[in-house]
Amino acid sequence: MILLTINILIGYSVTAADILIPGQPPLRHIRHGDIDIGGIISGLNYSPEGLCGDSQFMDASYHFAESVAHAVDRINRNASILADVRLGFVILDDCMKQATAAVQAMAFLQRDVFEYPTRGEYRDHGTTLETHAIEAYESIKFNESNTCFKINSTERGGIDTARANKPFSKTQLKAYDVVGVIGCLRSSNSMMAAQILGAGQIPMVSFISTSPKLSNREMYPYFFRVVPSDDFLVDAQVELILQMKWTYVSVVFTEGEFGETAYRSLRARLTQVKGHCIAVAQKISQGATYVEHLNIVKNLVQHRRARIVVAFTDPPSHIWLLRASTDLGTGDWFIWLANESWKIFVTEQVQEGAVDGIIAGFPAFVSRSYNEYSATMNPARNPNPWFLRQWEATFNCSILEPECSTNHSADSIPGHNTYVYSDGAYDAVSTFAHAIQDLIGRNCPEKTGRDVRSCITGHELREAIQRASFYSSTGLIEFDAEGNLLSKIYFEQILPKLEGVGYELVRVAVYDTRTSTITTLRNISFAHHDSESIRVDGIPESVCSHPCGPSEYRIQREPACCWECHTCRSNEILVNGHTGCGRCPPFTWPDDTLTTCAPIEPHFAAADDPLLILILSLSAIGLLGVAMVTSAYVRYGDARVIKASSKELSYLQLVAILTGYLTPPVLSVRPNDTVCVTAFFMYCLSFSWSYAPLLVKAIRIHRIFRAGKSATMKLKFISPRSQVAFASLLILVQVLLCLVITLKFKLSAALTQTVLTEKYVELSCDWSLSGLISFLTYNLILISLCSVFAFKTRKLPDNFNESRFISLCVYTTLIIWIAFVPTYFTTSSQYVRRSLLSLSLLVNHSVAIVFLYLPKIYAAVHLVSPESSDDPAELTTANRFVSRQAVPTSGGTVLRVPSTISGAQGHSFQGHVPRAQEEGSAVNARENPEFKVVRGERADAGKTGVPGIPDIFDV
Repeated sequence: MILLTINILIGYSVTAADILIPGQPPLRHIRHGDIDIGGIISGLNYSPEGLCGDSQFMDASYHFAESVAHAVDRINRNASILADVRLGFVILDDCMKQATAAVQAMAFLQRDVFEYPTRGEYRDHGTTLETHAIEAYESIKFNESNTCFKINSTERGGIDTARANKPFSKTQLKAYDVVGVIGCLRSSNSMMAAQILGAGQIPMVSFISTSPKLSNREMYPYFFRVVPSDDFLVDAQVELILQMKWTYVSVVFTEGEFGETAYRSLRARLTQVKGHCIAVAQKISQGATYVEHLNIVKNLVQHRRARIVVAFTDPPSHIWLLRASTDLGTGDWFIWLANESWKIFVTEQVQEGAVDGIIAGFPAFVSRSYNEYSATMNPARNPNPWFLRQWEATFNCSILEPECSTNHSADSIPGHNTYVYSDGAYDAVSTFAHAIQDLIGRNCPEKTGRDVRSCITGHELREAIQRASFYSSTGLIEFDAEGNLLSKIYFEQILPKLEGVGYELVRVAVYDTRTSTITTLRNISFAHHDSESIRVDGIPESVCSHPCGPSEYRIQREPACCWECHTCRSNEILVNGHTGCGRCPPFTWPDDTLTTCAPIEPHFAAADDPLLILILSLSAIGLLGVAMVTSAYVRYGDARVIKASSKELSYLQLVAILTGYLTPPVLSVRPNDTVCVTAFFMYCLSFSWSYAPLLVKAIRIHRIFRAGKSATMKLKFISPRSQVAFASLLILVQVLLCLVITLKFKLSAALTQTVLTEKYVELSCDWSLSGLISFLTYNLILISLCSVFAFKTRKLPDNFNESRFISLCVYTTLIIWIAFVPTYFTTSSQYVRRSLLSLSLLVNHSVAIVFLYLPKIYAAVHLVSPESSDDPAELTTANRFVSRQAVPTSGGTVLRVPSTISGAQGHSFQGHVPRAQEEGSAVNARENPEFKVVRGERADAGKTGVPGIPDIFDV
């Protein structure tokens, strides 16, 4: 099938003896021996139209043919192998093209006639006649008819006289009798040739082709190679990429079997490694120009983060890629991880772009012995046609001129000393030599010279190659079942020479294909490259995205190793494999791993908190003040100034003030359900217990002085018992309200996290907003009513100071609440709220002590003497007590109010109080002992401050 396809593509006609191929490559290197080995190498360049181009595809391409010829010479000089057999060679050119490789492979197929050497090309021992070297080259160079004799394939020793003098036409494909073939340079060409040769049972050994497809024994049963497969090369490169922690790389590869297969293998292996990917893959077409290479490098620049560029390329793409990189200013940015064919280009012309690059490949080194040999090559001694053409092109002369050979030296030819495949060529020739010797020993040990050819068949030679095992300069040569060499992959770095100018290859690591491990031979240095993105260990980064931080989640991008990192909020954990964030429930916080939410330790004011210490100190001072006031009221309880202020209601208020001072310490205890309910009741009752009696007092004063305006008004429920009963009813309302709030809103200790993104949770009492507003509203109603009645009694006589102090107390309380309520509801900190509640209690109850108790205690201690309490003059206070006089009349008792209330007030009023009834008059002394009518005499102006007004005690 493959032969039929080639027949159609190339367009040749086949007869029993002749194959016509127009446009065949013009150059070939032939030296016959007892047994010939064929060779298909690359010398001239690729042509998209014909089978071959007209120039060399690279400098010093003659080395590919010469290294095979030199290896044959070495074998022939080695007496330990094939001592009685002289090897020859027939080397043809595939011009870097698959179709041409197929044509040249057909030249080695068995046919009825073969080319027989003439003009001294063959002797008994296969030596070349040097005198015919130039003449033979000129015959090919000027496309003259290369006349030669043919021998019948069945009569190897004789001449086919019928066709002996018939010249070959320019389109006729010559036939060569070879036992095996060495080649090709490109894997795709080797695949084409190996299929044809395999059909003719002719073994083929390559010292360069590395495509994994050539391991297919069904397709290429007669193919072997003395280099590792690209599968091993890619495995070694991937292992190095992993060790260097390069996760983002670019790839350039040559169009054809070698480059495309290697790229697919690399892509498959990197895909299997999590977090590794290829930034961009660029294919270089056959015959690509420098402009195309420049565009490829421009595309690489667009993915600058991929500093590592893996190259699977053939010559001359190496030089053009490096030149393009230098022209674009990225010569010191990209680091090339290349295949072994780059070794021959470590020259000054590519030093800027290639420095620090790493070449991975089979053992291929510049051989000192071969270099010494190649430096002595001369057209007079070496008929290699590619060498002769290179000589003429380099020195711009014709080899027909004697001075062209004598005045120049081969060491002036560019690339003469950079060839690295001479050892590989020797391994390939040695493989055939050892296999042939094995067959001779098995089949015909008695034969020598050309007679051994009859002992060798293609199938038997294949089996002998499979069995071969010997050592060469590159190591052990033996093949696996697929024809692959079991060898090692070496990593060599392009570094400046320690001495002199130029660069050299330094072996830095080796990959064992048997164990799949890398052994580092020396530190891999990148000191000569751009230092940007150099990590601490000195290895340049080649990554698309850096790992996300502990609190970051990843948003995946294309390709797989690229992503964006975004920070989670402080109260969020990483979910879905670190690709998103999830908010922690309230009162919890991410743990150190950011994978789970842990409860937050609630905060409560510590014992050493300054504000808490201040509040507790104020509470203690307040409690001490309550104790002192209570003691004073007990001691001076009979003083009329204390008795006249409703002593019972005053004691009730003292209980409220005591409760208020005890509430802050309760609020300072670590909250629980019991503490919270207790503190709530104490807080509510401390206010209502204080303002309910105060409201009753204000209403009582207002009623009394309102009654003075009417002579017929009868006052009821102004006795101490009645006043206490009214106050108790108002307090009971507050108690019921607190019970309803407690049962409905289930007051308890609760956690509060005001800001969800802060790791701060407070433990506090949850009194609920509705419950708090309810009891505050009730207390505000009591305070508001107190303020209303205080306002109504604002024009009472100056000597009547009880209403004045009630007014001051109420107004101060309102101011405090106006400041407290907005502050409390606008702050979110439970600590601040708890402190505001405590401070508001302390201030309110301290105001009550200051305005309601201290003046009376002062008056009782310093201005009123209990022993002379009936003396109106001694009952006079500095606050101008109101004087009044009760005059009995027929209709009752008239309470006479002074006509002049104050020197500052220019009006008077008179009230009439009806006669007291037995069942209870408003002025009856038994019902209202604080309200006693005393006849007064005209007082001295120094006692009352109001001349001519009698002075009586305060109500």
